[in-house]
Amino acid sequence: MPYRLGIDLGTTFTAAAICREAPDRTVHRELFTLGTRTADVPSVLFIGPDAVLVGAAAERRAVTDPELVVREFKRRIGDEVPILVGETPHEAHDLAASLVEWVVDRVVEREGEPPDAIAVTHPASWGPHRTALLRDALPGDVVLLTEPEAAATHYASAARVPTGATIAVYDLGGGTFDAAVVRKTDSGFELLGNPHGLDRVGGVDFDDAIVSHVLGSAPDCGDGLAMARLRRECTEAKEALSADSEAIIPVLLPGTAGRTRLTRARFESLISPILADTVDALGRAITSAGLSGEEVDAVLLVGGSSRIPLVEEMISARLGRPVAVDTDPKGVVALGAALAAHRSVVSDADSSVPVPRRPDHGCVPPRLTRPRRRLRRTKVFLGTFIMLVLALAVIPSPFTADTSPPARNNSTPAQAERSGAQANNPAQPGTTRKRSTPGRPSDRTAPDPTSDSSATTPATNQAPAAPPATGRTAEQRSATESATTPHATAAADTPTGSAPDDDGPTAAAEPPPPPPAEPTTADVPPPTTEEPPPAPVEPAPSTQATEPSPTTSG
Repeated sequence: MPYRLGIDLGTTFTAAAICREAPDRTVHRELFTLGTRTADVPSVLFIGPDAVLVGAAAERRAVTDPELVVREFKRRIGDEVPILVGETPHEAHDLAASLVEWVVDRVVEREGEPPDAIAVTHPASWGPHRTALLRDALPGDVVLLTEPEAAATHYASAARVPTGATIAVYDLGGGTFDAAVVRKTDSGFELLGNPHGLDRVGGVDFDDAIVSHVLGSAPDCGDGLAMARLRRECTEAKEALSADSEAIIPVLLPGTAGRTRLTRARFESLISPILADTVDALGRAITSAGLSGEEVDAVLLVGGSSRIPLVEEMISARLGRPVAVDTDPKGVVALGAALAAHRSVVSDADSSVPVPRRPDHGCVPPRLTRPRRRLRRTKVFLGTFIMLVLALAVIPSPFTADTSPPARNNSTPAQAERSGAQANNPAQPGTTRKRSTPGRPSDRTAPDPTSDSSATTPATNQAPAAPPATGRTAEQRSATESATTPHATAAADTPTGSAPDDDGPTAAAEPPPPPPAEPTTADVPPPTTEEPPPAPVEPAPSTQATEPSPTTSG
């Protein structure tokens, strides 16, 4: 079943969603499970000499090969300094394209076919340069849209926002923050003002604040494996504090072992300066749209870090407007991107969603192109044309001249001389005619019994045979039938001399009585296999010394 794919390329986590259209034209969206137990995967790459690992598998390799693991490369897109992985430099946008390629391969492997369209999101604070780098690195025919637009598209798709309503989007992700104001229209959303964002603010910064609090004034231990384990414990504590009032962080460092208790109040005091900057950026986005806080209908919280309770408290105190939190803030951007990809296929996409050009140079991921009807029609046309050419080559043309050699005369010179002599003098003594049999023409002369069977071949200087008579009356056909009987054959053979041969005229010693009309090949029945007994004839003396043969008397 055809589907469209939306990808939320995050700094710390990447999520995907697919969108399908049912036969009743209803659109269904769902998150695609990329991980083993979660829908999203960590935006981490392990680039080894023989393989590239993504997500949790790459994080596991960070324990043994930390120099081959790269993370948070989305922040580096647009940076002229490449990222060194091991001893090989890599561009940040190429690493992002490798992650998108891995996501597409996982979806195609499970769905069994490539998607009809792909949409990838990016921060609203990106300028044209960074957007162009990502567009050129991604596979062809990929729709790019900002993360706030994708979130608002999903939020309004459930008819919870009437046409003309204004929504302020607060997107606090793992590594970036974006704020934008959009207005609901009949076809989608219209971006108002200029988006504002903070490129280096997100959940990663909250993790760094917790790590610094745990370590205190202690210097870095220098053990990469131990530090990676401590960072993972701090991230889990941050997520737990969104629901619990405190969390316990195990600390296992060289020379130090213990546990640290972190309360929600202490955690909020650590991140409140960062959150204040995000609320100020949201206010600037509303002001750029020409609106005030009271004119905004709702504030939509997007991103995993937006689930921190302090975020909702600070926004409500600043704007005094209701705050809407989606049931799955980590997947709302991917779901909105899938819907944007669907609209790009049905030609009903939001006018603010740009359709990128096809890249004109190579990139790390292969080009992912969806099947086109024009390509299928071209293949059918070429196949039909090839079959027609092969058929014309096999079937001979009716206009081709016959170049086959003429029939050869296989008779020997002696046989040809004997046939010529017989044709010039057919009334020689000692020659006989073979009696006609029923069902055979009586005008053919039997060959010489002493000659070879191949002697019946006519000579090359013989006159052409007369064409057979075609127009015959009923009396002639009755006479022909009577002539085919044995008695008629005997009566026809009684006069001296031979009957005219097909190969030429012969002379008779005495003119015979007028014979009946000669039968044509059309009136002669097929030959029989049995030879009737010959009719009695009167013997005549032969003038040759060879074996006597019965002839008629002169």
